[in-house]
Amino acid sequence: MKHRRLYTSTYQELLQNFSRHVNRLGYKKATGLNIISCVREFLHWLELQGINQVKQVKPIHIKAHYQYLNERPKRHGEGTLSSSIITFHIYAIRLFLTYLQRENIIEADPMGNLTTHRVTHKERETLTREEIQKLYKSSETLRDKAMLSLLYGLGLRSAEASGLDIMDIHFASKILYVRHGKGDKSREVPMAEQVAEHLKDYYHNERGGFTRSTNVENAFILNNHGRRAGGQWMWLRLKYLSAKAGIEGKTVTLHTLRHSIATHLLENGMSIEYVKTFLGHASLGSTQIYTHIVQKHLNTLKI
Repeated sequence: MKHRRLYTSTYQELLQNFSRHVNRLGYKKATGLNIISCVREFLHWLELQGINQVKQVKPIHIKAHYQYLNERPKRHGEGTLSSSIITFHIYAIRLFLTYLQRENIIEADPMGNLTTHRVTHKERETLTREEIQKLYKSSETLRDKAMLSLLYGLGLRSAEASGLDIMDIHFASKILYVRHGKGDKSREVPMAEQVAEHLKDYYHNERGGFTRSTNVENAFILNNHGRRAGGQWMWLRLKYLSAKAGIEGKTVTLHTLRHSIATHLLENGMSIEYVKTFLGHASLGSTQIYTHIVQKHLNTLKI
């Protein structure tokens, strides 16, 4: 990904040199940029693993990164990366490692004849209400609870939660506005009392601690650097919270929370038409009766 910053000077220099190498190979501009983006993400991932020298990379690290790619959510839209995108990532990494070997930077290609197989995804999973409560109890900050409330309590897509601005939340009317949903459609989302409280607590009591005087964002959810929190950051945070909550045997993704709230609302007796509208799948119009009905059902879900 282009926005992944590299902190290791050696990696920065390697990526610059490899970028020039890719340009010399004659790839189309867009293809060359995508290759560099994939390698940047690979190097960034290595940094997160504490690997700051390419000579330290082993086949086990390549396999682990491949597994990470199979689980990583898309930057835009829902779900995980497609098979074709993952294949391109592996192609880019193989090209990079071959380049390092030719430049005598590494002695042997850690990928070698390693073959990878697309992970078969299980049927879409949901969390139980008890597991949702465990996630909330595992929260370490008000921001954690606000994030969970956006993704579960309001059923937002990851891009919608990331793109949310302060002005989009109206606490008095308990309405949240999604300005640019899927297909660039906008909608109003009713908030349960407890969800509104979680968002309000974070906004008034904690959000200011993440801001930076030189970079004040309008974004509602900020990362530790005071910038808009992206889907990748939220996924990593959710992965940590689910492990802390002891949720086992399930792959918990950002979309798992959205699917879970839909399932729980249907189990709670809400009509499928209202659930679809709540999730932004269809449009019944923003009527007062719709708002009251949805808020009534949401308030019965204890989180």
